[in-house]
Amino acid sequence: MFVTPISGSHAYKQGCGEARPPTVFEDELHHDGFPDVNSPTGQLQHQLALCAEREEDTIVTDAHLPRSRTNTSDGFVSLVSHHSDPHASPDLFNIVSPKASFDRTLDWPFATIRESHLFFHFIRHLSLWVDICDPHRHFATEIPFRVNNNPILLNAILACASRHLSIITDSADHESLLYANRCVQSLIQRFDDPLGHLDENLLAVVILLRLHEEISQEDDARMHLYGQTKVLNAISDFAADGGVRESGSWTSLRQHVYISLTKQRPLELDLANFKHSSIFYETTNEAYANRIIYIFAKLLKFVFPEEGSNDHNLYLAQWAEIQADVENWWETKPWYYKPLWGEKNMTSPTSTTTTSPGQARAHGSFRYPELKMAHPAQVVGYQHYHMAKILLILYDPSLKARLGFATYRTRKETEGVVLTHVRQIVGLAKSNEDVTNGLFQASHILSACGGYICDYEERQVAIDFLKYIQRKTGWKTEQTVLELQEQWQD
Repeated sequence: MFVTPISGSHAYKQGCGEARPPTVFEDELHHDGFPDVNSPTGQLQHQLALCAEREEDTIVTDAHLPRSRTNTSDGFVSLVSHHSDPHASPDLFNIVSPKASFDRTLDWPFATIRESHLFFHFIRHLSLWVDICDPHRHFATEIPFRVNNNPILLNAILACASRHLSIITDSADHESLLYANRCVQSLIQRFDDPLGHLDENLLAVVILLRLHEEISQEDDARMHLYGQTKVLNAISDFAADGGVRESGSWTSLRQHVYISLTKQRPLELDLANFKHSSIFYETTNEAYANRIIYIFAKLLKFVFPEEGSNDHNLYLAQWAEIQADVENWWETKPWYYKPLWGEKNMTSPTSTTTTSPGQARAHGSFRYPELKMAHPAQVVGYQHYHMAKILLILYDPSLKARLGFATYRTRKETEGVVLTHVRQIVGLAKSNEDVTNGLFQASHILSACGGYICDYEERQVAIDFLKYIQRKTGWKTEQTVLELQEQWQD
């Protein structure tokens, strides 16, 4: 059960549990998420990360990339001050002195104009993917301004941007792996140190490296890093800390949900500390999205359990609790958390009736339902709700216990309901094509459940949409198309 939301306009609590007022930087943001260059904060931001002591870098000596950048001894200098209160969230504006902040001799750390272009591409495009459920957009408005004395963080940003640009421009990628490998070398050194710890900046690096792999759609090449105890513990520990740490933990949770769902493996994160997050008290669009993502993560824990989880009675009781949580989220969402038009006229997502392809046709061609949403986070929230409903149907333990012809009939009925939810997920993506994360979710669900599509025309629309996703985002869907075509032939 969730705590009743309370009013409040600020998304992340401080360590003492009180809502913090907006920082000067947040008050001076333009509509595009960047500070007014004429404001004191606008002058400060491009030099925020410059107070740490520099040392000569002895780790990376790639001949393929510029070497003029000054690096630190371990590839990274933490900007986080060590507060006496272990639960206090670091205040970015209290960790540098005014004198250092306005040192006019300092500048961006780019060695070439190409690197500045890559950095710009990340802020304006890729950061939107990472910040989809973060009202403060930390990866656009805070993380980038820490790169001057954080070469590992800069390399992680450049790796993501160069890889994405190479895919969408269909050009050779000679850079991203070199940038990414620099990060990996530094991370391995940090993880090998028995006294080392993962701070919020290194958590950001881990998130960006995982994004690099998702963009590349590599086969979990660095899972040995992400699965380290230090990483998993830090993600869970930071989940209720506020600021970059809390935001990063929820972003990482979404990444682990993706891995668990697509690879059908147990969710590795401990979700206990996430329950203490301020998102369960907030009323932002992002908070409601994060709540259903959290419920979906709990569901994955049961759908893909770890070894030894075999108490059947306990399983049934907890399964019923998750079902109730999913329905509670749906019933208690605010009025504005609905499509701008169409929900009152469409089949209820909880209905057991099947929507036939003909019901979704217009002028003789199949169309997915139009579900335009008022906020990007709402798209992600709705999609996770429908994905949760699909898993609750497909992995229903009571359905597994049934035998005989009744089971076959019930399964045929549930396949129709699953297809209804698939159409909702894809309809949300098509109706909100500017929300790139929504396109990704549609691709995932068509890969997992597209085999349920029986209508020829609907199949063609699904294939065309998958091809469109690749053209627009660079997310590779050819393999999904081939697999669906093979399933449909069977």
